[in-house]
Amino acid sequence: MRRLSLLLALTLPGVLAADEPCTSLEQAAFMLGAWQSETQGTRFMERWRRDEGQFRGTAEALRDGERIQLEVMTLRVGDGKLVYGADPEQDGSFEDFTGVRCAAGEAVFENPEHDFPQRLHYHLDDSGVLTAVVSDLEDQGFELEFQPDS
Repeated sequence: MRRLSLLLALTLPGVLAADEPCTSLEQAAFMLGAWQSETQGTRFMERWRRDEGQFRGTAEALRDGERIQLEVMTLRVGDGKLVYGADPEQDGSFEDFTGVRCAAGEAVFENPEHDFPQRLHYHLDDSGVLTAVVSDLEDQGFELEFQPDS
């Protein structure tokens, strides 16, 4: 019996956190809200909200109180898959990244045809930190750790 309990304890967490197809906005609901990160004198903020059947977001970078970057983002379901759209020029031409892996508190989006980034990986840990990894398909890129913005 002891061996069975150990086996269940080792395998159950993996079962509970199993990957699922990315098909629903609710799989990315952990991203909703306002988030902030401070890295090397630059403040990064992401804000996500529900809006008419999709999630809308903005990503902003500030240095010395001046905006140095602003990007508009969407999360929507298209062709039965979760799609992350990024519009860094704010001109309505979104670059789409398809959800390739979803689990509790985690979503990974990819676009192998894009120059950089090719992968966006969001993960919310148990302490409430939202990590965003922005990379190519070889995992070369950068990571931001966001705290809830109060």
